[in-house]
Amino acid sequence: MIGQKFGRLTVIGEAPRGKRREARVECICSCGNPDPVIVNRTDLKRGRVRSCGCLAVEIGRAKAKRRRGSAEHHRELKADGVPVNALAFASVPWR
Repeated sequence: MIGQKFGRLTVIGEAPRGKRREARVECICSCGNPDPVIVNRTDLKRGRVRSCGCLAVEIGRAKAKRRRGSAEHHRELKADGVPVNALAFASVPWR
């Protein structure tokens, strides 16, 4: 299994068994994280683990960007340093 690639992880060696005696392996992520990651071998083979956590962060950022737009867009939604949403609520006559 050493040298095999699963998603962004490359197996570099065997790791000590876990508390429940599950087989684990030591991997290095292709994102550049210097710390090795120890994962359950079954989870790795089945595709449940694909990275050191960097993939989840990237997916989260991409989803947030699609939902809200870019950060530059949010900076533009300010008038004189006050967010546009705050100005909209301030102009409601019944408040």
